[in-house]
Amino acid sequence: AFMIAISIIVFLVNIVYTQRYAPAAPPNPWEADSLEWATPTPMPQYGFRKLPIIESRHPLWDQQHFETNNQRLNKLVLAFADWPREWRAQIATTTMDAQPQELFRVPGTSIWPLVAALGLTIATVALIYDITALAVVCLLITVAAVLAWHWPDTIERAGDTEAADAFEREHGIPVNVEGSTIVAGWAMGLTVLVLSIGLGTLLFSAFYLQIDAPAWPPAGTSLPSPLLAGLGSLLIALSAGPAWAAQRAIRKNSRGRFMLLALGFVLGAAGLAILIYDLSQLDFRWDSHAYGSIFFSIAGYLVLLVATGLLINAFIQYLAWQGRLTARYHQQVTNLAVYTTFLAAAAVITLAALYGGPYLVQS
Repeated sequence: AFMIAISIIVFLVNIVYTQRYAPAAPPNPWEADSLEWATPTPMPQYGFRKLPIIESRHPLWDQQHFETNNQRLNKLVLAFADWPREWRAQIATTTMDAQPQELFRVPGTSIWPLVAALGLTIATVALIYDITALAVVCLLITVAAVLAWHWPDTIERAGDTEAADAFEREHGIPVNVEGSTIVAGWAMGLTVLVLSIGLGTLLFSAFYLQIDAPAWPPAGTSLPSPLLAGLGSLLIALSAGPAWAAQRAIRKNSRGRFMLLALGFVLGAAGLAILIYDLSQLDFRWDSHAYGSIFFSIAGYLVLLVATGLLINAFIQYLAWQGRLTARYHQQVTNLAVYTTFLAAAAVITLAALYGGPYLVQS
């Protein structure tokens, strides 16, 4: 403890001394090779006013300037330095060669990230001391703050649409004032991957428990009937169709998108209701035995996934009625179609594992 205290004192003395007597350091005193040393000192809030064009792994060593022989790219970077001015923007590039794919709006300055950070910090401390109620409240606050931070801003959205169209025509790069379609698409893909891993982990757990079980299901437990569960899974799988149809309809600016989104919601809700009813009719509970525990865990996971999909669908319908989904920007509908397709596969796999597996074991 004394050694730590002494080291902190030395650190503070060094700060005071260098602040008063030492000469100002240049932007790159260590002659480093990476971009963080290419900004002025102190670094401005925006980092680079003009985005550097990098053609080397060691740009500060290998490049005389941050330009390229590609005049189209130089022109784009110069234009991006002066526009947009009403909202914050970023450029998305291809993965391998970093060619510009899209210019999109990012959230501006806001108090909500601080609220989310405080909520998550307090929730972590509460969990350490087993204060469950406080942890749940703070986690809800964190989620609400993140949603508020990313909630569509009508002022920014309407800021300079004509200028965005002109920029897009001049430089041949899509401009999305509603947010990035590329980032949103990859985010949904990552979400589906994580949720698939969760389902796979539960299914592996079920097979692991089944290996050492003398009987599966245990003696005295009736085999689950696949009829109601099959009907519910079928309706959930069918809900993916209207989502993809809604995507095509919105590209054509057809009002049929409202009916298709509603139809997908009804199919998913009906399937969810049937699954919940079927679970309530089983002659075992989640705490009856290991079979019941894993059965309800997997089925409950599917129920949670479907309920989440319904919430996403309802929010997208709200955006559609607000006029925020257009033929130009409708990534939310595409993401819904991808998610409902994942739900269809998850429902079929869950049905086969929970309701078909026991019959195979018995035979």
